[in-house]
Amino acid sequence: MRVNQTPAAGWYPDPAGEPDEQRWWDGQAWTAETAPREGPQPPTSDWAQSPMAFLGHCWFRVVLLATVIATAGAIGYNRTGNRLGALAAAISSSVGACAAFGLFVDSRLRLRQVTRPAALVLVGAVGGGIAMVAATFLEEATPSGGLWTPLVGPIEVTCILALPVALAVSWPARFANPRPGIAIVLATAAVFAIVEGVGYDFMPVLGHEGRADFDGTLLLRMVGGCLHMVWTGMAAAVIWRTWHLRGGPCVSWGVLGAVLLAWGLHGAYDTFLSLQGAVSGLAGIVIVISYFAFKLAARQHVPPDVVPSVPPGWRPGGLRPEPPSKHRQDDPHHDTAPVPGRA
Repeated sequence: MRVNQTPAAGWYPDPAGEPDEQRWWDGQAWTAETAPREGPQPPTSDWAQSPMAFLGHCWFRVVLLATVIATAGAIGYNRTGNRLGALAAAISSSVGACAAFGLFVDSRLRLRQVTRPAALVLVGAVGGGIAMVAATFLEEATPSGGLWTPLVGPIEVTCILALPVALAVSWPARFANPRPGIAIVLATAAVFAIVEGVGYDFMPVLGHEGRADFDGTLLLRMVGGCLHMVWTGMAAAVIWRTWHLRGGPCVSWGVLGAVLLAWGLHGAYDTFLSLQGAVSGLAGIVIVISYFAFKLAARQHVPPDVVPSVPPGWRPGGLRPEPPSKHRQDDPHHDTAPVPGRA
């Protein structure tokens, strides 16, 4: 999964914005170790705020194209009954939404520096397929509706995280680094969301239920597909960073909190959507909270060479120290940050 394009370990201008400090990047993650800055001021940020800047990004063009294809396919199905139109709408909405979110995250975290696309697709396909089978089995065994609705979220989040976590525990040399771990989780969640989304949109068409009718819910399902990546990506960002800084898999309050938050947000979203009337609109609030929770966790992984080009809200902040595990304390190969200016 790894490629050697990540910035080398070293002292870099503090991404938290302290002008007189520099922070240690250990080659995979920002640490809590800081030192006074030496030498001239670092170059100013090349990020320039523009309300319409998103129009030039690849991820926005993918969203626009997917929306056009999905809308045209759904309208074509409504008018002619052609199932190919419904299939086009289902696939383009699910694939387009997940691809666009993946490109958006890559523009912040540069996941392409540490992954190979072919390997990532393969691992994501296997992980997403296993997660879908496992989640379907568990959900079939769970009573549907009512008070059981919030349980769907924890089931799906856990199934998506299962294989990536197992890989990180079993082969830490290949899968335990933070950004590759996040990329694997996002790919797994994307495959899961695509299969689920196409099933929701197209399978009822085969049963002549007319699910592909375009009434605005198609766009909502595009957002819903991305949310699988948002919830599990947020948890992964916390889990992999904690494990990296502590030297191995462990259970901490931060890890537990991230998983519980992902469970809760997914469960709340499903619950609000299942309700009638204005209460269902609360799902929109869950979407907003989910995005900001993801951003707060994921921004800690923005590498040094990308920090100047991302919006200030996406720059690492609140980089608190993680107590090292005994494994890391006893590891003779673990390098601590050297004193700046010394060889």
